[in-house]
Amino acid sequence: MRIACYCRVSTGDKQSVASQKAEIEAYLEKRTPKTVRWFDDTGYSGGRIDRPAFQRMMADIRRRRFDVLVCYRLDRLSRSLFHAVHVLDELRCHDVRLVTLADGISFEGPYGALMFALVSGLAELEREAIRERVKAGLRAAKARGVRLGRAPAAIDIREARRRRAKGETMRQVADHFNVTVRTLQRYLNKGDKSPPRPTR
Repeated sequence: MRIACYCRVSTGDKQSVASQKAEIEAYLEKRTPKTVRWFDDTGYSGGRIDRPAFQRMMADIRRRRFDVLVCYRLDRLSRSLFHAVHVLDELRCHDVRLVTLADGISFEGPYGALMFALVSGLAELEREAIRERVKAGLRAAKARGVRLGRAPAAIDIREARRRRAKGETMRQVADHFNVTVRTLQRYLNKGDKSPPRPTR
């Protein structure tokens, strides 16, 4: 059995990494793992997914280097329900069993499958709530007269043509206006005048 052990504390946590390790070590004493590897993130919020040790651990999980992942509580992996379900799905896809000591969570057997389905359902509700909040925000912004979508490119057609006449390449002219060559070509072909470039 190859076990990954994960610990995390943020700056406001009352529980230390040492206390989490002590709980996990007590769990390990009752087993005979082939290998044990520790991953610690200190000073990182559970809301962040760019935690260095967590990212290294997940990379090893994708390489199928572990059979079991042990942590003190599920919120050590993530405080976001949406992200937690994503992690759990990755564990299941790579045949890694999760054990959380304080929560007593184990996604094994029919009860584990049921628990995972319930968590997935909650995550879908959260995704739908996020979508509704975004839609409501867009509707409110539109009602206030806020222009939605990408801002028009600031291209001075005369200046673009002058630069082309001087021998500059399309790439050089596009870089000058901070647009793609394709966008520049579209404006030149249409001959449209875009909003004036802001003065610096």
